[in-house]
Amino acid sequence: MAMIVLEEKTITSYGRKNAQAREALKVWFAQVQLCTWSSHNELLADFATADYIGQGRYVFDSKGHHYRLVAQVLFSLRTVDIRRIMTHADYSKLNKKQLQDL
Repeated sequence: MAMIVLEEKTITSYGRKNAQAREALKVWFAQVQLCTWSSHNELLADFATADYIGQGRYVFDSKGHHYRLVAQVLFSLRTVDIRRIMTHADYSKLNKKQLQDL
């Protein structure tokens, strides 16, 4: 069963405000919808540069490391809940506590 991506509106909204990110985010969304992850290792097989930051949350690189998409992945429910999209520069400013609160 394929993954269900929640909060597609977050991608749409961010893409409207950041035209340079729009196409890369659409591609990410389409790719994730085709995935059938049931574990951390399966996710990393498809997105090798994704980083696990705790509490089921992963950071995905987008558009050649220019953008970061933070999502909570619930393998048992096959859901990917988009928590935040930001530039690499904005992501780099976050401390560990701020990342956990996303």
